[in-house]
Amino acid sequence: MTFFSPEFVLAFLAFLIVYWTLKNHIFAQKILILLASYGFMCSINPRFALVLAAYSAFVYFAGVCIARANRVVAKAIPPAKQSSHKKKLSRKAAAKQMSAAKQAGIAKQVQKAGLAKQIPLPTAKARAVMLAAVAGGLFFLAFFKYYGYVREFFNAALAALHLGAVDSVAFPLGISYYVFMSITYFVSVYRRECGEQGFLSLACFLAFFPSVVMGPIGRASAAKGVEPVLPQFDRFKHFGNADEIYVLIIFALVKLLLISGYLGAYYSDVISGVYGDEPESSVAQILAALLLYGVVLYTNFSGFIDMARALGLAMGFKLPQNFNMPYAAKNLGEFWDRWHISLSTFIRDYIYIPLGGSRNGFARTCVNLLIAFALSGIWHGAGLNFLIWGLLHGAALVFLKCLAKVGVKPLNPHLALFCTYIFVSFAWIFFANSLPDAAAILSAFARARAFGDISELAVLAVILAGIFVYPKISALKDTLIALFAELPFLPKALVLGMIFTLIFALMPSGIPNFIYAGF
Repeated sequence: MTFFSPEFVLAFLAFLIVYWTLKNHIFAQKILILLASYGFMCSINPRFALVLAAYSAFVYFAGVCIARANRVVAKAIPPAKQSSHKKKLSRKAAAKQMSAAKQAGIAKQVQKAGLAKQIPLPTAKARAVMLAAVAGGLFFLAFFKYYGYVREFFNAALAALHLGAVDSVAFPLGISYYVFMSITYFVSVYRRECGEQGFLSLACFLAFFPSVVMGPIGRASAAKGVEPVLPQFDRFKHFGNADEIYVLIIFALVKLLLISGYLGAYYSDVISGVYGDEPESSVAQILAALLLYGVVLYTNFSGFIDMARALGLAMGFKLPQNFNMPYAAKNLGEFWDRWHISLSTFIRDYIYIPLGGSRNGFARTCVNLLIAFALSGIWHGAGLNFLIWGLLHGAALVFLKCLAKVGVKPLNPHLALFCTYIFVSFAWIFFANSLPDAAAILSAFARARAFGDISELAVLAVILAGIFVYPKISALKDTLIALFAELPFLPKALVLGMIFTLIFALMPSGIPNFIYAGF
């Protein structure tokens, strides 16, 4: 069952009727959300629901252990002393206190409470439990994601216990997302950014059906530019902006059914012709397909995210924005501020900054970037091609930092936009099924039948022109929301009906698969 199937639409409408009938009963709403979420997961694969339930139990008990280990305050950051002649904090004392807070990872709490107050430090025991919980979550993810690499060792252990071998393990949908969400919870409890949660709220947070399969990665507590999802389960809800919901659904349908559907078919046709000794595709076709693959990936992924956000708003939840016009970026750093935002901010807050971020000199900053993006590549897949993809992005960011350090001026904005898009499109080659497939695509340029005829060159020219047109539509979503807000009910219903009818009339047969579900 997908968000776009008739069965899901009917089930969701029935769910909403019951859900809003219970609007004054938070506990009952959470029960309903949990039942709907596990029903949705069971419709995909009942075993995936069992895996999710087992992991949710682990997260709950780990959170309890972290919170209990933190209840006995072994040490506290003392209040910064004030100077005798002025009622102001001593700069030296304030700096010392903030340094201690940063080492403990609770600088935000110190800033919020004020430097003149005593701030409890997380205990060493709580830190050990938190790290063990994070390690347990990562092991859980790695077992399913990389089972093919450890199968022999695992089966040898089973044989020693006189148990049967396990040839393969199905990769549970959504596991990459809900494991990362659990890590935000472990760290938040450790830092006292959120309290220990009850099992029901936590299970709803991890299994929430609008976002469980494709994200975005929800947070347990607030972060820079990111609104937390977990606290929303224990609040009274209000139906979201209906006009925003309509526009998000329209964007989701256009992106996924039309753009991703047709361009994805073109990409598949061209790339399927590059394998073999004599590729059927021309150089122009291969270039066009590679430039379009990023568009296919973006419209497919962001289309599902738009639908998830629309469903969340209809339930009174605000899910984090995951994309912000990524191909309008004029450098690679800006691209990562706009692309898969919930993942890039997770990498920033839970990998890059704990490694030291940019606090320990230029060389260490570059190393931290490479490590963070290498891990990002590994998160996407077990193959060497994904590691190469991550290192390409990390190395490019290091290169840009080196240029800035020696005083090289940024490129002209239009040229910077073009170069960023070309680099990102080239790197997407390593999202192929395997490294040999990526190598076959690269070598196809030398083996292609011809450079291309007039029609193929025209298609390539249109795509290149589209790179510069795309940033011009940045305000389209807000403009449409404002226009719908001005329309009376009946004209609005008529316009929506016409739009949906047109989309479904123009769409290709079938609903495209969610590409990111396998990551």
